[in-house]
Amino acid sequence: MSAFRWISLAAAVLLTVGCQATSGTGSAVQIEVDSRLTLTGTLAAPEGPGPFPAVVLMHGCNGLDPEVLRALKDHSRHLVQAGFVALVLDSFGPRRVRPPVCAGKHAVSASDYRVDDAFRALQFLRAQPNVDDTRIFLMGQSQGGHIALHVAARGDPVSQSLKDAHGGGFRALVAYYPPCAVPRDIDTPLLILSGAKDNWTPPAECQRAKARVRGAPYEVIVYPGEVHSFDLLMGLERFLGFPVGGNPGGHPESRNAMIQWFLTHSQSSSAPDVNLPARPPACWLLPAQDDETLRTVLSHLEFWRYATADDVQACIDERGEAFLNTTRYVAHGLDLETSTPIMWATALGNEAAVRVLLDAGSDLSARSNRGHTPVEVAEFFSRPAIADLIRLHP
Repeated sequence: MSAFRWISLAAAVLLTVGCQATSGTGSAVQIEVDSRLTLTGTLAAPEGPGPFPAVVLMHGCNGLDPEVLRALKDHSRHLVQAGFVALVLDSFGPRRVRPPVCAGKHAVSASDYRVDDAFRALQFLRAQPNVDDTRIFLMGQSQGGHIALHVAARGDPVSQSLKDAHGGGFRALVAYYPPCAVPRDIDTPLLILSGAKDNWTPPAECQRAKARVRGAPYEVIVYPGEVHSFDLLMGLERFLGFPVGGNPGGHPESRNAMIQWFLTHSQSSSAPDVNLPARPPACWLLPAQDDETLRTVLSHLEFWRYATADDVQACIDERGEAFLNTTRYVAHGLDLETSTPIMWATALGNEAAVRVLLDAGSDLSARSNRGHTPVEVAEFFSRPAIADLIRLHP
């Protein structure tokens, strides 16, 4: 269970005194989480009383650095011109997190607390008198786009409980160039915008996912010639060894696609199609053999984040007990500290999967590539409930 899931979203959500949103560049706002944490953001709105639809905008793994902030404020300005309230949210600054948070333990933790942040922002916007609380959307860049994928997922270990507690989530989602560990079952319309030459988060897996995603509209647009962070208002540069940017004037085509996606799903009066087709075969995503490819990494990330208890049991039935203790490829770039299935499920917080793997006889003395047992993996990734589950298992 996420360390943040126990915090009730019923906690007060407060607007900074005297900071009423205006058109233009917007005003600083605060969203109180608890006595130790207050999120911050910039809120902008069209002139007039509304109510207007609204969008939460979430940054990537480098936080609100100057180029990212400039791009998100540019997106915000165009959204306001299109008739939306726009909230640019800062997840790292209030926590005094020093970016980049792009890999390893801290990135996995961020994938939990930033889902919580998205729902805090949703509740904040629902409380604003100029916002239509039935038409609130989410857009995220890179890691923020990955948060949108978690929010879209039906049964996600973090977002599902937040949806259940608050009568649903966002109306629709847009993910700019996310890592493409796309959930199989989604309950919120999801649009992915990616660059054909992005070698950090390539779009191929997002495109392949179209054959299996079910439950709500899912679309992928890939822009020829574009690299990662193609919507930033900057020339071509390198970040952590990857080409980024390339469009000093921004990327109007993708921005228009985002706005059109929100308008389309803002106007729709019908709920997303949740009639699910037949379940795919057991082990629906995991490769039969691992290799050092991004596709293998994303396959494990996706399966062990979203797999149900039935999925895991079917995988055990299909591949036999040897599957339980087979050492899997460890994502070196993501530093997941995992190897056997129970370690993957533990690292990604999938308690239901862990229970099945425990009951099936997973070896709790097995060690990861860095010498960690399953309970030590749980401690490393701050999964206290799973650590207790493993310790108490007979």
